[in-house]
Amino acid sequence: MILEGNGQMFTSREPGCPEQPIQVYVQNPQQHETLELALKEDILRCEKWLEVVLEQEKQMRMLKSCHTVQEVFAKQKSIYPGLTYQRIPLTDCCAPKEEFFDQLLEAMKCSLGEDPSSAFIFNCSDGKDRTTTAMVIATLTLWHFNGFPDCVDDEIVSVPDAKYTKGEFEVVMQVVRLLPDGHRMKREVDMALDMVSETMTPMHYHLREIIICSYKQIKTAKSDAELQQLRLRSLQYLERYIYFILFNSYLHLEKKDSWRRPFSLWMHQVAARAGIYDFLNQLGFPEFEAPKCCPLARLRYRWRQYNAYLLPIRGELI
Repeated sequence: MILEGNGQMFTSREPGCPEQPIQVYVQNPQQHETLELALKEDILRCEKWLEVVLEQEKQMRMLKSCHTVQEVFAKQKSIYPGLTYQRIPLTDCCAPKEEFFDQLLEAMKCSLGEDPSSAFIFNCSDGKDRTTTAMVIATLTLWHFNGFPDCVDDEIVSVPDAKYTKGEFEVVMQVVRLLPDGHRMKREVDMALDMVSETMTPMHYHLREIIICSYKQIKTAKSDAELQQLRLRSLQYLERYIYFILFNSYLHLEKKDSWRRPFSLWMHQVAARAGIYDFLNQLGFPEFEAPKCCPLARLRYRWRQYNAYLLPIRGELI
């Protein structure tokens, strides 16, 4: 949950685990905003000093003003009437749910239908992972509406292992060979990733390069738990990259029908028959290790690990 307090944005965390976001399970964004409104009222009512973390430094703050994201948007809309606001939850690190692609594409189609020159702004808690994921999806979508820039063969590569920083993992190339004009699908995704990465240069963050970076960190893990977390993270990043390529292929193939069939439905009716889920269900890095040795290669194990919730459960049982 996100609130603006004293002109800064904050997210709620457990005191004993400030690095882990609190997952809030809701059926729709409106429920999320209702919870944020209740949290805001609690904060203003308590009139106590609160511990906050800014730039990894703990501080005590008294929040004299507090607003929900919806209220922040309403204030901006009063200044810029043309603004619209969409809240589409996106899971950190791993591949977006297929329904997320549907929701973002539909929102962009509506905006571009009203104004072809519409601009889109994305944000998440740290402005890296989920923000850049949405930016890549939006970039591909905009290119399908407005035309693609000229392709260049050499992608931006800033770390060693050039083959892998270019995304040429064995499982990725298997998917590429399966898709119609697959190499072009991948090349366009890489171009979008490089373009978005240019905005992230101060953070040295690239959604393609981070796959191999995360995997190589496994060797430096200090515990089995850390090793499993890094292994899971690298597989999630790899899965996300594959989904970008699949989504771009969908945009090409379904463009003639104005994308009336949602991406989630296309995945089950078209991609599944081609065997895409078989690849996702035995995901790994066979160039480095045997996938069968890693249970996380299976979809259900990756899902189960990500949804293992270690924080205390709070609230009322109804």
